[in-house]
Amino acid sequence: MNAARLPVAAALFRRLGEQGQATALAFAPRRWLERAVARELQDCLANGAFIVRFFRSGRSALSAVLVELAQEHPGGTVLVPAYICNVVPEAVRFAGLVPEAVPVSETLLPDLQFIERKIVDAKTVAVILASIFGAVACSAESLARIRARRPDLLVILDECQNLICPSPAEVDARCAVVVSFNQKNVLGAMGGAVLVRGDGVSLRMVRGRWMHRLEDELRMWGVHINQVRRTLRDLMRVLRGRSRLTAAPRLEYSRCRGHYGLDPRPIRRISLARALVGIRRLGQVEEARRANAEVILGLLTRAGATPVPTVERGRSPFIPFRMKGGRLPELPGLQIKGPYACDASATTSLCQDLFCVVNDGIGAMATRR
Repeated sequence: MNAARLPVAAALFRRLGEQGQATALAFAPRRWLERAVARELQDCLANGAFIVRFFRSGRSALSAVLVELAQEHPGGTVLVPAYICNVVPEAVRFAGLVPEAVPVSETLLPDLQFIERKIVDAKTVAVILASIFGAVACSAESLARIRARRPDLLVILDECQNLICPSPAEVDARCAVVVSFNQKNVLGAMGGAVLVRGDGVSLRMVRGRWMHRLEDELRMWGVHINQVRRTLRDLMRVLRGRSRLTAAPRLEYSRCRGHYGLDPRPIRRISLARALVGIRRLGQVEEARRANAEVILGLLTRAGATPVPTVERGRSPFIPFRMKGGRLPELPGLQIKGPYACDASATTSLCQDLFCVVNDGIGAMATRR
């Protein structure tokens, strides 16, 4: 086996051990798991005390906030980034609200002047600020500008790709922070959470029917087992001197069915256990991502790609780049994520040339030439 692949094999072996540890933890009492994960999340945000509610996925957590909002403001308008996974505007419609697209800049940040103009209208009941590909959407400046126009407006911070410790997100009493544990920053098996401060944002938990809880439990164990199987497969390939399997990038579009549905169901224990192990390992994963990012950025530049300078791309699970006219760069053992499809069409994108290297903390060093 090539010496460059030894660190990759070691990282995969360690990840397999973490997945095994989470398997054992999944049999711990649910309340203990929830308290432990909540403490880890509070430490990450380092922004005061929060109430934490757990859901079966990040999109389910987002829906929970929006459904509650729709009870107070039926038919209201929610400002949503124009370039985002179609799940976000779909969750707005699922709750009975109306999504309105906010233009984003070349560095994937929202157009704050557009937001300032729109939130003057009382029909606008919330704005979603999403941190994607290392862009930090909710800075002190952006929150201050929103509060100057609408102190009462609900600001939903979609940090599903940006749960880093400590988090740079600015949070106040009229913010709801949505996080995900599904193989983005946290290397978990589905699951998500909403964090709110005090009673500034109301949020209820509905346990749901027993058959739904059983269905979700089985589905999440299936997700976990498939991830263990993929880790083992990649480890065996690397030990044999081969690259990890990768797939050709395609437009990303979610159908929101099955365990990817939008209804706000509770999280399952295996997801809590994976989240606990994943969050506790975030610091080490971030160090590996930073080291990988230096290699990946060099490879992209030499291949003629244009990296997008988002502020946290070194710690982000996705390193964005643009590739106009020409083939995508070949990065053996690394996965390239395709552009988000448009909300209205699974076959078109607002940013056809925007791709990402998936930086999971494993594998970049083996691509060095």
